[in-house]
Amino acid sequence: LLARPILFTQSLFMGVASVVGSFAYLFGAASVITTVMRAFAVLFALLSGRYYFHEKKLWLKIVSFTLIVAGLAFLAK
Repeated sequence: LLARPILFTQSLFMGVASVVGSFAYLFGAASVITTVMRAFAVLFALLSGRYYFHEKKLWLKIVSFTLIVAGLAFLAK
């Protein structure tokens, strides 16, 4: 961790996200919380894949993200 401080920062953020995600289940339905977490995972995968790996077929990932957000809208009602 001392040789590469970025790994410590990443581990810290992953730990905080895990705690916040677990804490969120106290305040909402599990299906809604899981869908929100998956939507954010798809969004960040879309952004990081495009930035780091120069991935093609961006439209397919945007459609996937849109469908997950639409599903979340149906769950929230």
